[in-house]
Amino acid sequence: AYKALFTPGCVRNKIHLAFHERIALERRLRDITVELAERKIGYVQYVRSALAGALIKLLRHDALASDGEFDYSGVARCIGIMERSPEKEHPIEELAREASMSLSLFYVRFQKMTGMSPNEYLINLRQANACSKLLESSANIGEIALQCGFCDSNHFIKTFRKRHGVTPGNFRKQFQL
Repeated sequence: AYKALFTPGCVRNKIHLAFHERIALERRLRDITVELAERKIGYVQYVRSALAGALIKLLRHDALASDGEFDYSGVARCIGIMERSPEKEHPIEELAREASMSLSLFYVRFQKMTGMSPNEYLINLRQANACSKLLESSANIGEIALQCGFCDSNHFIKTFRKRHGVTPGNFRKQFQL
């Protein structure tokens, strides 16, 4: 697992956690940031143990992902393609071809690696991109929707509200600095 994380040129140069695992890790890292900022008694020990826990979690995840059951590199390659351009359409047939797998095998392996379907993963990428654009730019909701790959602002607002519990406009008002 150590080699997979830190060896240059290794096929798995990026770890892809399931969405819920990524959220848990981000929460842990935010807690570490708060501890470092507040510097309460015992913060050094807390930060060390939290970092060690996060590293162990990542190493264990990578060890499980490279268990020899099957090669994740094709799926990882497709995830990289999706992450580089989430605003584009990525037909599952093309992704499966890129991974050198049948459609059904690609879907099963993608699901196992990420915890979600390719379409769900792409929507999550687009939503994360939209959140950043909402907070960092003054572009209107329709423009952001199109920039992030949504077919129209109504679809964007509907999926955004479903995921975040608020409309994109209210999200912007609540969290924009």
